[in-house]
Amino acid sequence: DLFGPWEPHVDNPLKNSLCGSRMAGKIFQLGEKLIRPGQDCTESYGGGLVFYEIESLTLDSYREREIGRLSPSDIGSSESNALHTINVLGDRVYVDGRRWRRWKKIC
Repeated sequence: DLFGPWEPHVDNPLKNSLCGSRMAGKIFQLGEKLIRPGQDCTESYGGGLVFYEIESLTLDSYREREIGRLSPSDIGSSESNALHTINVLGDRVYVDGRRWRRWKKIC
């Protein structure tokens, strides 16, 4: 049931670090692999994304390993300075980030 009762996982796979603890979108499938995106906040909030392959997910075991990273500049231009989430839906990929732009005053 979505509202409980909840029981902690036997392996208790909680993370407590600035890199990867905060989710950065839903878990998605890439080929036969399950991928968990996490935020890399070691330098700043929105500093980038880190991707983990879920190697084991059972009632008794959870194990993941880092397989890649994505920085804000990887998805845009040098103006891109934050990257928060990524979600894969079918053949589309949605990202949430930030970039600075200077606007010319026209009035």
